[in-house]
Amino acid sequence: RELAEIKRLAKNPPMAVRHTLAACWLLLSSGLFRNKPPSAVKFDDAKDWAKIQKLLATDSFIPEILNFDTALLASAPEVSRHVASLYLGLELADASSKGKPGSAVPSKGSAPEAPLTDDIVNRSSRACAALFSWMLELMREFVERLKLEAQLKQLKEEEEPLKERQSSAEQAVAAAEAELVTLKEAAARQEAELRNLRTEETMAKRAAKDLDQLEQLMREGPAATLDKKQSSPSEGKSTQKPQRKRAKGDDDEEDEGGDDDEENDEKERPKSRKAAASPKALEVEYCGSMAHVDHDLARLYIPFENGESALLDGDPQQAVVLLKVAAFLSDRKSTLKVLLEGRRTKDESEDLATARSLSVFSYLVNVAACRPSCLRIGGGSRSLSSESGVACVPIHELRVAAGEEEAVPVHFQVGSVALSNRAKEGLKVAAALVVEDDLTICVEGHCHKSGEEESIASARCAMVFEELVLLGVRESQLETRDCGSRHPVSRLSGEPNCRVELHIVQ
Repeated sequence: RELAEIKRLAKNPPMAVRHTLAACWLLLSSGLFRNKPPSAVKFDDAKDWAKIQKLLATDSFIPEILNFDTALLASAPEVSRHVASLYLGLELADASSKGKPGSAVPSKGSAPEAPLTDDIVNRSSRACAALFSWMLELMREFVERLKLEAQLKQLKEEEEPLKERQSSAEQAVAAAEAELVTLKEAAARQEAELRNLRTEETMAKRAAKDLDQLEQLMREGPAATLDKKQSSPSEGKSTQKPQRKRAKGDDDEEDEGGDDDEENDEKERPKSRKAAASPKALEVEYCGSMAHVDHDLARLYIPFENGESALLDGDPQQAVVLLKVAAFLSDRKSTLKVLLEGRRTKDESEDLATARSLSVFSYLVNVAACRPSCLRIGGGSRSLSSESGVACVPIHELRVAAGEEEAVPVHFQVGSVALSNRAKEGLKVAAALVVEDDLTICVEGHCHKSGEEESIASARCAMVFEELVLLGVRESQLETRDCGSRHPVSRLSGEPNCRVELHIVQ
C-alpha cells in the first residue's frame, strides 16, 4: 500500500518526496559513482527522474531497501557525503568535506534548499516518511563512522610525537642512570680520599705529639746532667781553683723546690688527661654541606606545571630528578638532611607549594625508600618564586657530642617532656654558641607514632625553647616547629623518635 502511494506520487510528487526519492536513488546507485570525482556525484532531474520511476515500477525496490549492503557506501563514500550534507544537513567529521559532493552549486531541483526533516517529509507523505527514516538512520551511522575514523586518524598523528617523547625520555633516563653510576663512582673515590686524609691527619697529630714529648725530654736531659755534675765531688788536676762553698741549705731548697715542681707536674698531668677524656664539645654539623654538596643540591630542582601538585603525570624530567635526589640521599645516609621547599609563582596559592613538597616527600619515602628522618616539608610564605617546583635545600643542624660519643639531638623518655641532666648540659653549650655567633635556631619537636599524643611534640618544643631562653638566648633568635611523628628515626623503637632537633635558620 505504501509502495503504491509512492508510485502514485512519483508522477508529480511534492518537493519533499521528490528530494527523498532522489537521495534514496543516489544511495542505491552508489556503484555508478565508484572511482569518480566528487563533482560527478549529483542528481539530474532531466536524466535521472525517469530512472527513479522505472525503479519504483519493479518489484525489486523493497528488497533492495531491506537487503541494502552498507559496504556499497564505503566503495563510493562521496555519494554518502553528498546525501548526508546536502539532503539531510548532517555535520560531517571534517568540515572541509561539507558541501564538497556534487557540485558547489547543484542544478535546479537536484538538492533541497533546506535540509529534509521528518516533519517536512511526513507532512508531504506518510509512506515516504518511512523511507526517509531508513535513509536518515543509515546516514547517521555513516557520519558517526566518519567521525570515529577522523578521531582514529588524529590519535595516530598524536601517537608519533608521543613515541618520540617516550624515546627521548628513555634516552634521558638511560643517560641519567649512566650519570648516576659515574657520580657514585666519583663519590666513592672522594670518600676514600677523605678517609685517607683523616688517617693522615690522625697520624700527623700523633707524630706532632711524639715530637713535643721528644723535645721536652731533650730540654730536660742537659739540665739534669748539669745538676749532677755540680753536686758531684771535684775531680781533675790539683791546680784547679777551689770552688766557693755555698751556704748551707741552698742546694736543699733548690732540690726541694724541684721536688715540689715534679710533684705538681705529676698532679697536673692526671687532671689534664681526665679533662681531655670527657669534654663537652658542641659540633655544628652542616650535614656534609661542603661547596660541592650545596652545588649538587641546587641542581636537583623538581619542576611542576603551573597549578599542578601531582607527580609523574607524564613528565620525564620529574622522574629523572627524583631518581637523582633518592640516590643523593642514599649515598649520604648518616649526614645529610634536606628541606623539600615547595615553590610557587605569584598567581598560585601558598597551599599549592606545600602540596608539592608533600608529594615529593611521599614519593621519596614510600616509593624510593628514603628515610623520613632526613627529609622535611617546606612551603608557606617563603615559597614565592619565578618557577613552580620543589627545591632541595640542605639543613644545617646543631648537635651536641660528648667525648667520643656520636653527636645526638636532645632526647626524651617515651611519654615525657622533662629534660635530662645530659640534655641540659648539651643545651647550655649550644646556647653559648648561639649567643656568641648570633644564630637563629629552629627548635623542631618530634614524637613517636605509637604510645604518644601528637601534641607532645609541641610541648617538647616549648620545654627546649624555655630552657634556651633561660640560658641567655633571645626569643627573637628562636623559632619552633611541630613535626609530630612524620619524621621517625626508627620504626621499631620509640625512644629515638622522642627528640628535639636544633636547625640553623639560613
